[in-house]
Amino acid sequence: MRYKKHFLFLFFMCVSQFLQAQKDSIYTLEEVVVSGYKLKKYSKGYKVNVISDSLIEKNNESLTDVLRFNSQIYFKEYGNGMISSASFRGTTASQTAVIWNGININSQLNGQTDFNTVSINNFKEIDIRSGGGSVLFGTGAIGGSIHLNNAIEFKKYQNFKIQLAKGSYNSNFIDVQTTHSNTNSFINFGINYLGANNDYPFLNSNLKNDNGEYFKYGFSGNFGVKINKKNWFKVYSNLTLNDRNTARSLNAPSKAKLKYNTIRNLIEWNSFLDKKQVITSRLAYLSEEYIYVENRFNPDNFSINKASTFIANIDYQYKISDKIDINGLVNYESTTGSGDDLQNKSRNTISFIGVLNHTVSNVFSYNAQLRKEFSFTYKNSLLYSFGTEFKVRDFYSILFNTSKNFRAPTLNDLYWGVVGNPNLKPENSYQFEIGNVFQLKKLKINFNGFYIDNKDLIQWKPGESGVWEPYNISKSVNYGAEISLSFNKKRGEHQFNLLSNYALTFAKDTEKKTDLIYVPRHRINFSLNYKINKFSAYYQQLINGKRKVNEGSLEAFSVSNIGVDYQLKQTKVQFTINNIFNREYQSYEYYPMPPRNYQIKLKLNI
Repeated sequence: MRYKKHFLFLFFMCVSQFLQAQKDSIYTLEEVVVSGYKLKKYSKGYKVNVISDSLIEKNNESLTDVLRFNSQIYFKEYGNGMISSASFRGTTASQTAVIWNGININSQLNGQTDFNTVSINNFKEIDIRSGGGSVLFGTGAIGGSIHLNNAIEFKKYQNFKIQLAKGSYNSNFIDVQTTHSNTNSFINFGINYLGANNDYPFLNSNLKNDNGEYFKYGFSGNFGVKINKKNWFKVYSNLTLNDRNTARSLNAPSKAKLKYNTIRNLIEWNSFLDKKQVITSRLAYLSEEYIYVENRFNPDNFSINKASTFIANIDYQYKISDKIDINGLVNYESTTGSGDDLQNKSRNTISFIGVLNHTVSNVFSYNAQLRKEFSFTYKNSLLYSFGTEFKVRDFYSILFNTSKNFRAPTLNDLYWGVVGNPNLKPENSYQFEIGNVFQLKKLKINFNGFYIDNKDLIQWKPGESGVWEPYNISKSVNYGAEISLSFNKKRGEHQFNLLSNYALTFAKDTEKKTDLIYVPRHRINFSLNYKINKFSAYYQQLINGKRKVNEGSLEAFSVSNIGVDYQLKQTKVQFTINNIFNREYQSYEYYPMPPRNYQIKLKLNI
């Protein structure tokens, strides 16, 4: 508590200094306070894939589907709309970091993000950064990080948007967004609802997806104001309420229900000191709550566990010259967990981060980063990251990066009932990557090879009493290659676009000398888009290779979607067929995904 008070005093002292009267001028540093811009600027040597709002629109009810069809990430989903976890380059679900407007929002309880609980309708873009990023983004950024960015833009703009969708198995989607902005202020509010009976039949079986009903409500608000040319104030707020039954499997029925609710609030102050210096001060509050009901017909018998996190940081950026800039950041986090299964415990960490960005010439640049984190709960060594870009030819560049990353033990790992292990060490990861980028007029190809060495992996296993407990016991290596391709062609009024991703991944337990479970060796997706005048159409294809599971293997599968839409002045009508070839497939063993299904959507812009 003493550290929290000292940090808050320092935080508000800095803010008060920047509010003093200063000369009016136009600053060249305005763009560096945008989360997406900073990500790309400090990711030299790393592959960053940008999913635009036009691609998000095709699958905007589900973050899982957006990423499944537009990235190299594999998702384990316990049936449609149920718990969905990511495997990035063959790493575990807790080794993928999800970053919301620069803040790590992975669960403090289990270290993961359930991608089916995230509302994505008002994000300007989604950035996918492959490779280690713990220096900048904290715990869990080992396989990669996924960045969800809201855009606060000071320009004259007004919009009121409504989306209505109706689909198979009584699925319903409603989204309402309104935005009003000018050169000095910005305000955006959104509300959305997604629900379904979700009682689809299991192909090649007499069963159906009983107890699969779900509802999700999302509320968002974003506000920004230019107090003067040197001081900008921004607020980001997000609330989600998820109420899901737990769907049955092929082996057993279910009566369980899981509620998961989150609150995320962020206040940001940008202070432009002069043409070379900017300080960004942030305060964030994150809250999460799990409510598990073993039998939904007896709702009074439930367990509840929750966590709240307070974050404060100060980010200083200094542009030494046109070729060199530095960035220093101090970050403080305080997390408290409590519940029926969790000891009432808190943990506090403070981190110091330094970044050097240097463009040596028109053909060579590099980025160096260091992070030191202090915690009373665990010890963490110095983290580093180094990335370079070398432009061999106008059309060909070579990328290289190496880094040390970590994942902190979660509150569940440390304090779950009487079996939590407060002596756990953080997981540590060493990795390197080399990439090749070919950029022609209409064609771009990325080819990357990577290697990840993980140590002190946290696993739960039976202890001496037979009760499952967490230990630092496992080591693993992950290596492979990835290819991404984008092609654009325009002929007259006809526009064509092709996007494709392929991943070859090996993930092995070096102690047991076995493959890790749920890591497909081969994975490919592609999307073909066509547009002429007011009509557009797209085709999506996902091919997922065979995966090792606890006993045996899970067969490979292929699934395809197709969609068409037509623009009528301010209204767009879209019709989609998912799983058009009616294939039976599972992303998690014994939990079939839906057969062929349909959706019609109406979008109105005012």
